[in-house]
Amino acid sequence: MALGQCKVRFNMIVAADEKLGIGKNLLLPWNLPTDRTFYLNCVNKVSPNKKNAMIVGRLTESISKQERKPHKLFFVLSKTLKELPPKADYLCRSLEEALSIIEGPELRDVVENVWIIGGYGAYKAGLESPQCHRYYITRVYGDFQCDAFCPDVDLTKFKLVSDPHIHTEEQEENGIKFKFEIKMQNIQQMAVQKNYNLIVAACRCKDSLGIGINGTIPWRLRTDLKFFSAQTSKTTESDKKNAVIMGRKTWLSIPGKFRPLPNRVNVVLSKTLSECPADADHLCHSLDQAINLLSEPPIANGIDAIWIIGGSSVYKEAMESSLCHRIYLTRIHAEFECDTFISEIDTSKFQQVHDPEVNSERQKENNIEFNFEIYQNVQHTSTL
Repeated sequence: MALGQCKVRFNMIVAADEKLGIGKNLLLPWNLPTDRTFYLNCVNKVSPNKKNAMIVGRLTESISKQERKPHKLFFVLSKTLKELPPKADYLCRSLEEALSIIEGPELRDVVENVWIIGGYGAYKAGLESPQCHRYYITRVYGDFQCDAFCPDVDLTKFKLVSDPHIHTEEQEENGIKFKFEIKMQNIQQMAVQKNYNLIVAACRCKDSLGIGINGTIPWRLRTDLKFFSAQTSKTTESDKKNAVIMGRKTWLSIPGKFRPLPNRVNVVLSKTLSECPADADHLCHSLDQAINLLSEPPIANGIDAIWIIGGSSVYKEAMESSLCHRIYLTRIHAEFECDTFISEIDTSKFQQVHDPEVNSERQKENNIEFNFEIYQNVQHTSTL
C-alpha cells in the first residue's frame, strides 16, 4: 500500500532546543519534569480495551524500554536490523510499512492513537506524510550540546494551533525556559468532518419541547424505544457500526445493565471528566472534538453514521451546526412535567421530510399519542 493511500493519521511529539537538538548520547540534555509529564499525558491517553501505537527509530527504541505498558504497541523502524528488538512488537523497514500494519485487519480495531516519538528519520518521514495530524513540540530555550536533531517544520504545510487543555505560555523549570506548541496540518489536508443525525423524543411543555425530568424520561413508550434502537443501530455496511454521542448526564441516565448501548460506538462528552467512563468507547471534551475523532482514520474506517442522543446542551449545539443532517423527533402529544428542554425546530433551517421506512402516522400507547417526524437540513440535498 502506498503511503499516500494509507488512511491512518498519527501525531508526533518531541522536545527540542533552539537549534533543533533533541539529545546527546541517547539522553536528554535538560531536566524538565513538566515536559516529561506532558509527554506521558499525551502518549498514555487511550480508551479502555484500546492501545496506542508508538513508532520509533532503532536508536530511540533503545531508550524507550521504560515506557513498556500493556496499552502500547511498539513499532521499530530500521533498514538494517534483521531481528525484532527485545520487547518491541513489530519491526518495519519504513513508516509506510508500519502504518499499513496498523490499518490492517489485525490492528484496525485495536489501535486508537498513533504516535511518532523519534528519532530524526522517523520525524522526517512523519513530516513528509499527509497523514501527520498534529506535531507537539516542547520548545526549549537555549543552546545545548546535542548529537541528535529533529527536522524543521515546513510552515507552508503546518500551522500553529491552540488547545484549551494545554498551557502554551512560556514556563521556567530548573532555570530553563520552555513552552509547548502544537502544529497541525493545514486545513485543506485534513479529513472532512462527517455529518450527523439527531434523535430525540419531546413533549410540549412551557412553550418549549420537554425531554426529561430528574435525569429520566417522564413517559414510557416501548415503540419509541424500539424506534430509537433501530435508527441508531442500523447501518448501510455490515462491517461498520454507528456512533452515538451523548453528554455525561445522558450516559449516566442509561440504566447500568444497558450501558454501553450495544452494537454502537459510545462517545461521552464531558468538560470535567479526565478518564473515559467504564464501558464507554471514547471520552471527548467537546462535540467538535468528537466529530473530528469519528471523522478521521483509523476510527472513521469503522463508522457508518453518527447520532446525537442528548442531552439538551449537546442537542442545542448540534442543531446549530451545518453538520446536522437530520433530526428524528418523536413528538409526544401530551403534557408532562419536565426540567430539561430543547427549542422547537427551526423550520427555516430544517424542513420536514418523509421516509417510507418510518411510520409517520399518529400512534397511541399507554394512552399517550405520539408520531415520528423527520426534519432535514435545507442545505443538504442528499436524503442519506
